[in-house]
Amino acid sequence: MPPPGFSAYSPRYLSFAERDEVALGHAGGDSVREIARRLEGSPSTVSRELRRNAGARGGTGKEI
Repeated sequence: MPPPGFSAYSPRYLSFAERDEVALGHAGGDSVREIARRLEGSPSTVSRELRRNAGARGGTGKEI
């Protein structure tokens, strides 16, 4: 369930397509900055997304 006041698109949240792009870029060996450039977003957002989901990929979150 989205948070109260959540609109259909918010620059604060990544879309599913953007999350997929982050995952594919990371798996392909792209840097955080390169992925952010492609998404026209902030490297910190990409880094946070990778850290947040590192456990789901079997990582510790420290390999970023």
